[in-house]
Amino acid sequence: IEGRYGFINSKGDIVIEPIYEIASNYSEGLALVVTGGKRGFIDQKGDMVIEPKFDGGSSFSEGLARVLVNGKHGYIDKKGDIVIEPMYEQAQDFTEGLALVRHNGKFGFIDKQGNFIIKPEYDKAWSFSNGRARVAVGNKVGYVDTAGNIVIKPQYEGASIFSEGLAFVSINGKVGYINEKGKVVIEPQYEGASNFENGYARIYEKHKMGYIDRKGNYIWNPTDATLATELCAPPF
Repeated sequence: IEGRYGFINSKGDIVIEPIYEIASNYSEGLALVVTGGKRGFIDQKGDMVIEPKFDGGSSFSEGLARVLVNGKHGYIDKKGDIVIEPMYEQAQDFTEGLALVRHNGKFGFIDKQGNFIIKPEYDKAWSFSNGRARVAVGNKVGYVDTAGNIVIKPQYEGASIFSEGLAFVSINGKVGYINEKGKVVIEPQYEGASNFENGYARIYEKHKMGYIDRKGNYIWNPTDATLATELCAPPF
């Protein structure tokens, strides 16, 4: 059906007819689908195992899925039962056992029983990754651990997740890298940057793009950003 979504197998055969307004990829054995404007979940046979009755939601993560009911976010289990009451203004999926939620205008983190492990006291926050979550006090960003301890105080204009032990941060409009203790290991000097992957990171300097190693040495000197993008991958 034109404009509808279904599922095919690896051979290209249709195994679930395209009857849904929206469909997500499968996660933890279930796929979120939209029919009649409502969200529900189907199994890999295409059977509707959680009836479409939610106004919004996301795929399952760590056994729970976020749902929207009457403008508030909560969580359901794989039986479709509400296990954390819809009461949050905003919410994200569970990662590393915790979910980011917004309550009374502030951000904090709850466990799978709905208890606040990190009180909602931050002006902005991001989900956990590698044991750290970014949190903002005013317009400054820092990091907390899963117990809510501030491990790197909010002091950056912007910051990324940690990848391969490093995160890029913005200080006075320039981007550099810190380690998990908050020590600057590559001085802020770039216009933009990416996370490290396989020992290398992409950086932008004077509107040109290059690649550096974990010590900040260029392994591909900055060149025209448009050309560099078209090259698809650096020569290593």
